[in-house]
Amino acid sequence: MIFQYLKNRYEVRRPAALIYLGLADCFWWALEKLCRLKIPLLSRNLENITAPKKILLVNGAHLGDLVISTAVIRRIKEVNPQVEIGFVAGSWGADLLKKHPGVDHFYPANHWRLNRSATSKLSKMILYWQQWWAAYHAIRKEQYDVAILLNSFFPNFASLLWSSNCKLTIGYVSSGGGPLLNICLPKPNQSEQVNQLQLLNAVNMNGPSSSWVEINQAQLSKVIQDELPQKFILLHPGTGNPHKEWPIERWITLGKTLSEEGHTLVLTGHGDGESTLCKRIAAEVNGIDLSNQINLNDWCFAIQRADVIIGVDSAAGHIAAALEKPFIGIYSGIGEVARWTPSGNKAFVLTHAMPCSPCHTRPCMERPCLLKIEPKDVLTATHRMLTQ
Repeated sequence: MIFQYLKNRYEVRRPAALIYLGLADCFWWALEKLCRLKIPLLSRNLENITAPKKILLVNGAHLGDLVISTAVIRRIKEVNPQVEIGFVAGSWGADLLKKHPGVDHFYPANHWRLNRSATSKLSKMILYWQQWWAAYHAIRKEQYDVAILLNSFFPNFASLLWSSNCKLTIGYVSSGGGPLLNICLPKPNQSEQVNQLQLLNAVNMNGPSSSWVEINQAQLSKVIQDELPQKFILLHPGTGNPHKEWPIERWITLGKTLSEEGHTLVLTGHGDGESTLCKRIAAEVNGIDLSNQINLNDWCFAIQRADVIIGVDSAAGHIAAALEKPFIGIYSGIGEVARWTPSGNKAFVLTHAMPCSPCHTRPCMERPCLLKIEPKDVLTATHRMLTQ
């Protein structure tokens, strides 16, 4: 019975993780009751709730999640362009957020559990606490009216907001740290963009929104200007989670068919693993390999110029949605497909529904949810997208 309660409360499935979050929240509850450092939600906070001048957004997750979060930035600025926005995120989001027109302050904080760099775990932990401490001082100095934890899953930065003296803190109970928040909402069950936007209801900034990605034409690299053809299909086969990858042989089969039909193929990716993948596919299908040669601004430009983007569960689909470009996603059932499908009506996701989905951190070796998707299925979807 206790495990069912914890499953309904938190966004984790492993028994050890459920017990950890339950015990951690008990600790935070006891510490909060003992120290009473959290600013109470009383009548003096109402002005900050209805008309905040400074809002801090927090999402420690990866690039695709941060692209989704730009819909929250847009909604805030649409309601009140004068609101000052700070954003706490991993340094992998700096290219997206540091110079974003809707973000005034960017605070890098790489949580060690989410840091995908090749450094040791100890190095990741040291960097995390160094960045945590720097963000703590910077946030206290700014004195934010409202701080919102956008991600509803563990880990999060509830303790950072609590200790930084933010006047009103909002988030979901499912990520842990609920006792440290002034307003703690139940575990969400809708698409990720809707989940994040719902947190703004607490500050009367209701309404729909869409992701906000802007391309700086003046800063496009020579590579992207020289190599990008006029018409092409963009393939982005890589993802941060190898369990979500579609077999390379199927990418090659798909690419050869598209090439034979007369389509020019451009491949993108970042990091050694994705670059190796792209190079091999490009060599087999006579494609243009841009992996590890372009930055985020260039990548967004390539996505904007493409006729169709084909990829797996990664940031590519969410950027395509933000730029209103057709996207075909080849999705496993590791995560909740409906939750992570890119927003808008130009995304088409292929997956094979299984009763064991979502399996999260425990994917099976067979992965029928992903491996039952054949190149012909993707080809059919591509033809449909190209004729719309």
